[in-house]
Amino acid sequence: MKNAIIIIFFIFFCFTHASGGNAVFFPPASVGRGGSVQAIAEPGSFFYNPACAPVVASWSLYGWYGFSADTSIAVLEMVFPIAPLYYGTTVAYGWQEDEHEHVAHKWSAGAIGCGGDIVRSVNWGVSLQFFQKDETSSSFITAIQMCIRDSSMGVGFGIYSISLGFSHGEVVFAEHEDTAWFDPRMSSIGAGLLLYKRSHVSLRIASEFDAMWSYQSYNAKGGGEIIFFDKLFTRFG
Repeated sequence: MKNAIIIIFFIFFCFTHASGGNAVFFPPASVGRGGSVQAIAEPGSFFYNPACAPVVASWSLYGWYGFSADTSIAVLEMVFPIAPLYYGTTVAYGWQEDEHEHVAHKWSAGAIGCGGDIVRSVNWGVSLQFFQKDETSSSFITAIQMCIRDSSMGVGFGIYSISLGFSHGEVVFAEHEDTAWFDPRMSSIGAGLLLYKRSHVSLRIASEFDAMWSYQSYNAKGGGEIIFFDKLFTRFG
């Protein structure tokens, strides 16, 4: 219901290993699918995918806590509609252990932006991100989210929905060229497919490709989820 107030607070312990620990910044749902945030627009993904705001479409509060071997993070995100646009904001606070210096580096991050409809089933979003660790930096994110196909007809195996997402981030300000563990010069493209459905169960898969231009690093990731009664999710990635 578009006018309903949806409050979601989900505490999630994500055991993961990634360079710099930035995997814990992904929302729990995308971590369960291998880290794909562009393929499926949903609550919790605004920081990486501001085009999710028009898809969420109603008041939403989403929070989580995650940690890896050396990093912990707490994140709170809110999406809210004010006609004719949809707005979102994210705040995060984290700390990272330095194995060599035996100290904990604290950092904070945030994002604010908005999104809207281009045409039916095609949404846009923009946001400005801020980071503060040892130095301060900010980046500008643009994103497009589109649904190519969405059909409620049929049961069993088939292609019932196809969603595509794209985002690109670029540095706006940085005190130092190598500012933090997160690389804002990043482009991502993802796709999601709903491949199976019955009255109480469905299967959806997602894949994504990231290019972190500053480090010439490229990542492919993917996963899926089995949904029971539209409420219970079993994810793999």
